[in-house]
Amino acid sequence: MIAEDEDGVRDLASNFLKSAGYIVLSASSGGEALECAKRWGKPIHLLLTDMVMPQMRGSELARKLTRLYPDIKTVYMSGYHDRGEGDEQPEEGPLLLQKPFSRDNLLSVVAQALEGAIVEEQAAPAIRAMATATVNSPRRFGRRNGRRMVV
Repeated sequence: MIAEDEDGVRDLASNFLKSAGYIVLSASSGGEALECAKRWGKPIHLLLTDMVMPQMRGSELARKLTRLYPDIKTVYMSGYHDRGEGDEQPEEGPLLLQKPFSRDNLLSVVAQALEGAIVEEQAAPAIRAMATATVNSPRRFGRRNGRRMVV
């Protein structure tokens, strides 16, 4: 599930993930994401959310989706390079994807968040994330145990 209020960023992330084999649900706000999740009615494996959106911040959306999907993983996106004291910080040490991002950056962070998703070898450059890992497998994105992952 992608929750991003900027159309261009949301569309780009969606296209990157779909091209890697993920099933992608997308929403332009936290409220729309919650409604979409309720209508979907199937497991959602990952939330990729902007940290700062109008009406509902990414952390609030993550808390609400975790009530519906306790196993959902969260990756936060941010275009802010420096955070002040009063700025929102992601909770529980989830990954942070710095905007702008490349396809390889996005897919590496998503695979890392899903713990066990497999990453193409060329998609393992150093990424700007709160937690990093180098993944060196020539396999495909978007699948775990033969199942397509829902993002």
